[in-house]
Amino acid sequence: MNFHLYCLLFLSCVLTLNAQSTNRYFELRNQVKTVRVDSNSVRSVSGIFYEHGLISVILDSGSIALAEPINGNQIGVVFIGKGSVSFRPNMETERTNLMRFIHSEVFVVDISKAVFITTDKEFLTLVNDQPKGGSREGMSKLIDAYWSSLAMGEQDTLMDETFAKTFLNGFQKDFMLMRIGNPTGTDAILAYNPYAIEPYLLELRADKKFHISDPTLVCQCQADNIIAETSNDGVDDGDLIRTLKHVANIDIQRNLDLAGSDQVDMKVNEDSVRWINFDLYPTLTLDSVTFNDSTAASRALLTFIRAKESATAWVELPRTLYLDNKFSLTFYYHGDVIERIEDYPILVTSMMWYPAHSYFHKTIFDVSFTYPSSMTLASVGRRTAFTTVDDRLHARWESINAVRNYSFHIGFFKRKVIEANGVAPKAVVLYTTPDQVDVVAQDIQQSLLFFSRLFGKLPIDSLIATELPGNHGESFPGLLHLSWQTFYTSDNYDFFAEQFIAHEVAHQWWGSNLDFKSYRDQWLSEGFAEYSALMYSQLASSDAKKFFKLLNSYKAKILSYGKRFMSKDLAPPAISLGYRVNIGSLQPDAYSIFVYYKGAWVLHMLRNMMLNISTMNEETYFTVMRTFYTQYQGKRTSTDEFRKTIEQLTGTDLGWFFDQWVYGNAIPKYTYAWKKEKQQDGKWKITMRIKQSDVPASFQMYIPLKITFDDDALTRLRIVVTGEESIIELPLFEKEPDALTFNDLSSVLCDVDEESF
Repeated sequence: MNFHLYCLLFLSCVLTLNAQSTNRYFELRNQVKTVRVDSNSVRSVSGIFYEHGLISVILDSGSIALAEPINGNQIGVVFIGKGSVSFRPNMETERTNLMRFIHSEVFVVDISKAVFITTDKEFLTLVNDQPKGGSREGMSKLIDAYWSSLAMGEQDTLMDETFAKTFLNGFQKDFMLMRIGNPTGTDAILAYNPYAIEPYLLELRADKKFHISDPTLVCQCQADNIIAETSNDGVDDGDLIRTLKHVANIDIQRNLDLAGSDQVDMKVNEDSVRWINFDLYPTLTLDSVTFNDSTAASRALLTFIRAKESATAWVELPRTLYLDNKFSLTFYYHGDVIERIEDYPILVTSMMWYPAHSYFHKTIFDVSFTYPSSMTLASVGRRTAFTTVDDRLHARWESINAVRNYSFHIGFFKRKVIEANGVAPKAVVLYTTPDQVDVVAQDIQQSLLFFSRLFGKLPIDSLIATELPGNHGESFPGLLHLSWQTFYTSDNYDFFAEQFIAHEVAHQWWGSNLDFKSYRDQWLSEGFAEYSALMYSQLASSDAKKFFKLLNSYKAKILSYGKRFMSKDLAPPAISLGYRVNIGSLQPDAYSIFVYYKGAWVLHMLRNMMLNISTMNEETYFTVMRTFYTQYQGKRTSTDEFRKTIEQLTGTDLGWFFDQWVYGNAIPKYTYAWKKEKQQDGKWKITMRIKQSDVPASFQMYIPLKITFDDDALTRLRIVVTGEESIIELPLFEKEPDALTFNDLSSVLCDVDEESF
């Protein structure tokens, strides 16, 4: 039967059955949307002090009331009066980030109004213990203004995910959502979300004093004394299920319309689950969902809820499933997710073209594609079957190992093969633009060989590189997407394409094979790939100075952050914020500047700290990188584990370095002066004065110096700089120094000025 016809017939049945089913989601959502103040519960506040981890609430006086029960539960509270709230970050990066926005390491603000949604019985008991009385004036207006921002999600149609998880599944976990305001313009949300690895959250929605108008996630912290991490397969305690496998059939028509079915094998990750949320790209229509497990004789059609133009769908299981129960859902969907730009088809999203509960889950993919025979398709993994039927191609691709993201590319491609050489795998280039294909192939071949020798072999037999429109690229295990600009004749090919290709190839090691644990560790992928590309430039570029040109161009962007596009009050972000470096920024490339460029600079500084400046031997750095890759290949790893790898191999404590450069945001400026004096014994003494600014007084760094002499001889040494001003005397020299280079080899990310002694 024709696949499209099958989907349409299936859909007609599903719509009928869904219309007849009882929908608990809509019942609960409608209660949430229409909630009102319980007029019989108004009380006069005589003093409430409530503390939950990093959040403290003091309600001194005023009126407080409960909202009408939701699903039989009292969870809503409305307050008008005088009080205060505080949020005390317990992570250095978050204190630093809070300083960027409000110039304080603690968020403390007076409040005149607040709405709470909570299942915490302690807080609700404190409310109920207040004496009856008080005024209801203004409460209805306040709940109308604040409630939906806490309880509702996209387009005010879907419920907040935390809220929905708890009440649809009958969980007993305590959560707290609160929105507060005061007459001076402060408007904030504070929350405790038990499903998140970092459950405490502070979001500033408006603040006249600090010129914040849009919702800005300022702080997100772990609970005290709890180290929660995502498992190696990408599942954390907040996930309702563990994804085991995707078995999909994807049909692509000549007009590029896509229709798919995806059987997702799963295991329950909670004590009990009845509703599960999934994401699918908004332009794809979810036609139906069926259920099957080991006890079911046939597939059952399921109820699902999805808002118009929303990615999120909530699916109701036919019964409650319990921890470690295995089951499968099959999703049937169709729509427009492949666009055509001239001769280039392009998949508009590399993730949401298939349904997923979490795109951090690492899982096996078994995907069969059917598509026009005039086109070529490449996907992640190994092609295990390939046939032609009625001018249609059928190809089956299976991932070799569990992968986090799975993608494909389809187009009207020509093909160029790069043979394996014993160290690096075979590579195939699928291209449309022929101009620079030989050069592209050469850079792929050379960078594969360079990184294989530098870091270790890849666990793949071949690599496919595909050309796509746009100026972006992406890397998956065994598959690269490369911008068409790398294939097009251009005067700046050497500067753009060489770096672009090497960066994406390097992701086969950093990101595709060795993966990061959390968003805070994203620089282990992007920063590592960026610096790997810089090192490749040292080897392959025709411009001998290109490495330092690029490094210094990155420095210029880092140092100029905020000076052109943003308020001068907003300091640069820390690398460990990951994707959050963009939050609150008016500068569109903050993520590139700090996760890519500053991440690369951190590696460069570590490399030069490990350099033997007497012999210029770099084996220690290369040993660290090979060891780190070998130890964690195929796994998820963290910044802390990278630090420990260096410390174990060098015997040096580097906590201070990572605190300054990864978890902190300060970048030093050095103003130095030096003088030379001939001693009575004929030797020469150099005295230096170094001023350090724009960083805390405790900030320290090893600064390399290069001393050159009249006969062009030179010597290198390191000094430790800390404090606001230092006077340092260098060891005596036999010959008269001719010049001194401060921060030799651009070893430290800093701004440098020289002045007279």
